[in-house]
Amino acid sequence: MQAREFDTNVMTMHDVDVMREAVSMAVSSPETADVDPEAIARIVFWFYRRGLTDPEKLSDIAIYLTRSRAFFRSDSRPRRGHHLTGGVQNDVRVLLESIL
Repeated sequence: MQAREFDTNVMTMHDVDVMREAVSMAVSSPETADVDPEAIARIVFWFYRRGLTDPEKLSDIAIYLTRSRAFFRSDSRPRRGHHLTGGVQNDVRVLLESIL
């Protein structure tokens, strides 16, 4: 029987633990007090899937992005409602991918 490689979408408990630690660190930062934790989790997940696996760096990039001008409060959403703008989101993505 041949050994099969894992599907690239499979996550182990280690993966989940790393992301959980990164989100916890970012959410506990005073800089993200008004940011929806789900938004932070999405940023962490996005970068984790692209190979950034250090919890501290994941937390730092999530904090940085939520504090940047690319990430803003939407007047049409409830408090804690933040999102990246369409055009800026692509610019930030390209910039950060080139750095990583």
